[in-house]
Amino acid sequence: MDRKTSNQYYFLVEGECEERYLRWLQNLINQEPDRIANVSFTIKRNMKMVSWVKHLPLMGKTQIVQVVDYEGNQPNDRQTFLNMLKDMHQASQIKQVDCQLGYSNLTFELWILLHKVEFRTPLNTKSQYLEQLNRAYHKNFETLKKYKQEKNFQGVLQDITLDDVRKAISRAEKIRKYNEENFPKEIYKRKYIYFKDNPDCSLQEAIKEVLTKCGLMNQ
Repeated sequence: MDRKTSNQYYFLVEGECEERYLRWLQNLINQEPDRIANVSFTIKRNMKMVSWVKHLPLMGKTQIVQVVDYEGNQPNDRQTFLNMLKDMHQASQIKQVDCQLGYSNLTFELWILLHKVEFRTPLNTKSQYLEQLNRAYHKNFETLKKYKQEKNFQGVLQDITLDDVRKAISRAEKIRKYNEENFPKEIYKRKYIYFKDNPDCSLQEAIKEVLTKCGLMNQ
């Protein structure tokens, strides 16, 4: 029997949809016959990075991805995001931890949408993603709350293939390249790069690394 190695990844997430997506992605990868390695995702939800790192039994340099939203430029939303970046920076000083930013601007729904379509339209509110999601996934959810319900969101995930994940990575990279060529970027502590205006995404960087190390990126 061909016993594959298992690559370990750590994710800190905000919500249930992010956690369900990552657990679904882990299973999708581990069921792929052409993979050269398995993956094991350790996922923590609704916790400060510093608190989690203090209790993680890490051996050597470890990467942890913070999956988070940049929900807009209102003072409260912006300060919440900056506080999270500060928490990441502080966590990276405690142990041999490399805290990576996997964010979506405005929201994680942008990342889900990119699995099916190109999308570069700036939006004012998170609720405006609902129409785009319904169109892309051929659904008719009345509200984002209903879209996020476990049964409904699992139905969305069932429509996503590994090829869709690769397309999402490519589409997100195009958005980031366009933003870098046309808009000033924000840089926190000389490491964490983000853009104040949407759409933008950096979660593709972590997902691309996962697929690449499993031999599934360029198929």
